[in-house]
Amino acid sequence: MLGAATSTQLGVNGKGNKRLSNSMIESIKRLEERLRKAMISSNVDELDILLSPELIFTNHLGQKITKQQDLLAHREKLFTIKNLTLKQLEILPAENVFIVIAQVELVSEAGGLEVTTPLRFTRVWCLNHALKEALDPLLGKDQRARSENGWQVIAGHSSVIC
Repeated sequence: MLGAATSTQLGVNGKGNKRLSNSMIESIKRLEERLRKAMISSNVDELDILLSPELIFTNHLGQKITKQQDLLAHREKLFTIKNLTLKQLEILPAENVFIVIAQVELVSEAGGLEVTTPLRFTRVWCLNHALKEALDPLLGKDQRARSENGWQVIAGHSSVIC
C-alpha cells in the first residue's frame, strides 16, 4: 500500500511546470497502487490497461518477459502474489516519461512453495496517446481519471535486494 511507504522521494527535474509535475506524480502514485492491486489479485483486465503492448520486463532471474507472457502467467495462475508491501517509492519525471523506483517485499507462491523476497522494481511509465485519445471522451469532466488515462508501463526491471 502506498500509504505504508516508509519513505517517498518525489523528484522534479526542473523542466516545465512544477505544479503540473507534482500533479502528475500524484497520478503516477495512484497508477502504481492500481498496478500493485492488479498484480496481487491477478486482475488481467486491469493489467491489460496498465501495461503497454510494447512492454519488456526483466524479472529478478534475468528473464525477459513481454506483456502477453505476463498476462498469461496471471491468467493461468503460474504463480500467486500473496502480498506486495511497498517499503519505499521514488518517482522521477523525465522527458515524456516517469521513472519509478520501488522497494517492496513480495510474498509469492509457486508450486506450493511460499517465498518472501525483498525486491527493487524500476518501471518506466509512458503516455500512450492513442489510448488516451480513445478513452478521454468517455471520462467526461473527471480530471483525475483523465490525468491518469493513457499512462502505461513500457519497461520494467526487478532485482533481489541482498
